[in-house]
Amino acid sequence: MTPISDLMKKHELERVEGICEEHGAFATVRLRGTDAATCPKCFAAKIAKESAEAAFRTRVAHLREISHIPERFAETGFASFRCTNPKMQKAIEETQVFMRKVRNEQVAHVWRTMMLTGVPGTGKTHLACALANNLVSRGVSVRYTTAPEMLADIKRAYSTDGMTEASQIDRYVSAHSLLILDEIDVMRIGNDNDTGLLFAVINGRYNANRPVVVVSNQPAAALGAFVSDRVASRLMENSIHIVCDWADFRRSNAVS
Repeated sequence: MTPISDLMKKHELERVEGICEEHGAFATVRLRGTDAATCPKCFAAKIAKESAEAAFRTRVAHLREISHIPERFAETGFASFRCTNPKMQKAIEETQVFMRKVRNEQVAHVWRTMMLTGVPGTGKTHLACALANNLVSRGVSVRYTTAPEMLADIKRAYSTDGMTEASQIDRYVSAHSLLILDEIDVMRIGNDNDTGLLFAVINGRYNANRPVVVVSNQPAAALGAFVSDRVASRLMENSIHIVCDWADFRRSNAVS
């Protein structure tokens, strides 16, 4: 084995001592002829921080990819929600309250829901995706989907080898800290299979204490007629209900 002194000579290194304001006296090596004398503990902490930051950026990029947030809302935030009255500002504030609760409870799960209801064009999906983007940027796993898309995805198990209905349901129950279900009222009333699949997902998350956001054009009191009373009952427990009862943005922006 080559002695340390020979290695230092070969690579033109020299031993140097110094004082670190945080860690006190230290000894390290540096290139001959340079003035650098970096505290090894500070250097190790810097490398660890850079590694952690790189890992976090990688995680956020992955979470963004699997969130399925629509391209239209990929950069949506609360600041881009156009407020023209106090009700809109209150809607943002209540959504942010929900966001902080989900972020703080992503390890110790708590069942809670947020219901965004109102006529089309009032920015419900905008608020839901602003919530999603903010959580993803903080490393929280979110899945956005519409109810019809989720049901179609689960039903792929019926015609795909190696895929089961149970495994498809579990992806929506367990894979993400928050599930956002848009267009939850777009259900075929009386279709027992669709209602059963929706109940399996909502009840699964209910039992696992994993929060859900639902977006609907129907008022909360009418949801049971579309999603079943069993689903509606669970969605109303420990819920923040935001009623978006202002004018349709799309109509107000129409070109005459």
